[in-house]
Amino acid sequence: MTTISTGSRLHFGLFNAGGVEGHPSFGGLGLMIESPRLKVTIRESPHWRSEGSESERALDAARKVALHASSKQGFSVRVDECPPLHSGLGVGTQLALAAGRAMAEELGISLEHEELARIVGRGQRSGIGVRGFHSGGFIFDHGHSGNELPHTEKIDWPKEWRILLVRPQERSAWHGSAEILAFARNRDRVRSEKTAVELRERARDVVGALKTPDLDVFGEQLYFYNRLAGEAFAVDQGGIYSSQAVQNTVEWLRAQGVRGVGQSSWGPTVFALIPADHIADFQMAASAAFEGKSVVEATHGANNGFIQE
Repeated sequence: MTTISTGSRLHFGLFNAGGVEGHPSFGGLGLMIESPRLKVTIRESPHWRSEGSESERALDAARKVALHASSKQGFSVRVDECPPLHSGLGVGTQLALAAGRAMAEELGISLEHEELARIVGRGQRSGIGVRGFHSGGFIFDHGHSGNELPHTEKIDWPKEWRILLVRPQERSAWHGSAEILAFARNRDRVRSEKTAVELRERARDVVGALKTPDLDVFGEQLYFYNRLAGEAFAVDQGGIYSSQAVQNTVEWLRAQGVRGVGQSSWGPTVFALIPADHIADFQMAASAAFEGKSVVEATHGANNGFIQE
């Protein structure tokens, strides 16, 4: 029996929507967080079977690894913990990689993380979830050209910085065909190229600020980076953020004096960066402000990758 657990992924925004002339596709910034967590257990079984939330997705990833290894053995795939899909937390990638890694361990085969990602079909657009699963930390995804996986680098997240997550209780429309159409939409080439250049420049400012002890300076840089990244999809989302609830949440947090605030991926999860000694107060205030409307929880950055239990 093999159990793999991993945290969630925050995505702060892509550099471009792909295909911008002279620039590697996509790229972006993100962070692995300790919770909410995801856990997958695989063990031998007379027949293939699955149980737990989103277990069919985990089963599909495990089968792909078994097929790669030419295994004819049956296995039981159980998802013990799983955050909501399509909430901006990178659950699809973490679930596939966790199931794939557990399957590889059960079969006794060695797979580099790039190979595992290709087998389970993850990381084609963003390399943040793939790199984060293995290394944790703040991830700078430089993008990619052609069919190779993105080039990424990890930077350790300061231990004294915490993250407040506020997730409006609404269904996200940004997955599947809607997401595919958003990336396929024709965009103004000149404007897209200009935005891609600006985002890469601002990303370097964000990374530079991360290496200082000033959370407000870093947070302000990340806030404006996240807004600029959202502008590229404003036509698709109907604004910089994916919904009015997300925008209201961002504005409320900024009004409380939090500088590092934004939408993770397509939302609806909103992140807020807060000093460790103030996180409890902000969590209590947000829980009161959004009672019955949003799920509020506190977490911190994960500087290590998946755990095999």
